Amino acid sequence: MPHIVNNAPWFGALVTHRRQSLGMQPNHLAHAGGPSAATTRKIESGRGATTAKVLTQLDTALQWSPGTSARALVAGEDGDEARALRRLDAVVSPGCTEYRTAAVRSRPTAQRVQTRSERTRRKILLAVAETIARHGAGGSIRKVIDTGEVSKGALYFHFDSKDAAVDAVLDEAAILSGSLAARPRQSATTRSADAASAAVRQYISDASGSPILRAEAVLWNEPAYTATARAGTYATLRATLIDILDDNPRRTDTAAAPDAIMAILAGTITVPGDHHGLADPHIADTVQRLITPVLRGSTLDDN
Repeated sequence: MPHIVNNAPWFGALVTHRRQSLGMQPNHLAHAGGPSAATTRKIESGRGATTAKVLTQLDTALQWSPGTSARALVAGEDGDEARALRRLDAVVSPGCTEYRTAAVRSRPTAQRVQTRSERTRRKILLAVAETIARHGAGGSIRKVIDTGEVSKGALYFHFDSKDAAVDAVLDEAAILSGSLAARPRQSATTRSADAASAAVRQYISDASGSPILRAEAVLWNEPAYTATARAGTYATLRATLIDILDDNPRRTDTAAAPDAIMAILAGTITVPGDHHGLADPHIADTVQRLITPVLRGSTLDDN
């Protein structure tokens, strides 16, 4: 199945029905092996997109057979909602009509309403990301409101708390990290050290222009968020570097150079501020200067 699948109102209604039938609140799913409460609410609202990993967790928490969520959403994404609903009738929740009602409501008028709501949510999400990128995880709700020019009521309509908003930023960053992994690989004739340098420079270029990725990088070193933040782009970029450098038969340790490069990134791009970290216009050259000796000194250079 695709790595990322769009959510849908009819599927969100089904998830809500199943969760409620099990007597569970959104925050209960995480304790049962499911996604976080913030991610569950996003799925149930039918907004945004969901990763394959999250859908696997959803199956576990809702006691569905493995692959049920993914099969249903993929069928709906292919434009065949009716086929998806027929599958669900037989597989997961006989007698459930709520998701059929949601499918009817998800026609043009409702879609326009959802689009306006989604625009507001997106505006808030970017404001949260900008606040983190500028001020770190300690940035206040007031700074988010001022940055996004949104009301406090709108913010709390879309997110229960500041932590929920930060979780949403990290969810978005995880989706973006999937596109990083999907980039075309370097030519077979390119030296591994050059390919590794190019991968790092490309990441910095992408992240510098994205409030979401800049915020994620700042959170790499925030104790309360480190594990989650580094499970996204950090892990993807590290795996990409290992993959590139592992092709060189002269390596001494497959992960030594990638880990050293990631340590350099964690020490340079994670500083919040308008002219620091990824907002520094010279950050790519600074990182390049620091990682070059790592590549040359680990027998990974092809010279």
